[in-house]
Amino acid sequence: MRVFFLLVLLVGCSAAPPVSDSRPLGTVSVAWDVGAKASFADSSATVALTPLTYTDLDDLQGGNRYLTVTFRVENQSTGSLENLTLRAYAATANLGGTAVGTVRAFPSPSHPDGTAITDPLVAQSIRPIQGTQLGPAGPEPDPQASNFEGFSQAESTGLERGAQAQGLLAGSEQVLDYGFAASDRTINPGATSLINVAVKLPRTFSTSPTPYRFKLSFLLTTSPTLRVSQALGETTSQALARAEALLSGRQMVQLVLLSSDPVPPQSGLSVVRLTNLRIGIAPTYLLQP
Repeated sequence: MRVFFLLVLLVGCSAAPPVSDSRPLGTVSVAWDVGAKASFADSSATVALTPLTYTDLDDLQGGNRYLTVTFRVENQSTGSLENLTLRAYAATANLGGTAVGTVRAFPSPSHPDGTAITDPLVAQSIRPIQGTQLGPAGPEPDPQASNFEGFSQAESTGLERGAQAQGLLAGSEQVLDYGFAASDRTINPGATSLINVAVKLPRTFSTSPTPYRFKLSFLLTTSPTLRVSQALGETTSQALARAEALLSGRQMVQLVLLSSDPVPPQSGLSVVRLTNLRIGIAPTYLLQP
């Protein structure tokens, strides 16, 4: 079975990209490591994350791997968490100005912990996507695992400044333009939800071993904005369907799109269009030239 990840950006009534309204809570490092099963908390102890499943799907024809790790997230605070999101950031020790660090190859007798991979191009080739399922014609977005979110650079910069002011990020660390949101948009105290963190990467690299495990650096944030983001390989209609499922008349839903496809005006739906996303310190973008 193969997984295919797509990027969906918030789309609104042709609105300008918003300034950040996200509130940083803490930092957390999550790992693609099939041997990791233990729960862990973010730096603020707001949530506990427990890895539940790891999916590694090889696309032999396309030459890519699709990796998804599903976490159970438990609200350990005394207040409700609205639109809880893991926002990627380029930590100082990471590779290639990305959210990716501590990359290691498959263990061997001479390197039981796996050889360290230090080529920045490997990290820059690990791209965020939506959770994917195998459809009749091949990999397709899985609406139940579509947690990817895209953000404008202005939103990322605003969050970055707030996190630096709180001492969560160093002055040289930058918030990137993507993240992964909890499936439940409100998580009450003691309640749980799921977050699917998904990436796509080449099956092989010409100058480096194949990554076996690695870590991703995130800020834990909340936001009053209810959004849906389109991913690479996801159609406008698929992203729109997910946004429409959240329309209730009580709160505006923001749809972020990378495409230029027209979207019929709807009450309660705000469309924002972004041309690209930084997945590493520029010039590393989701949509390569």
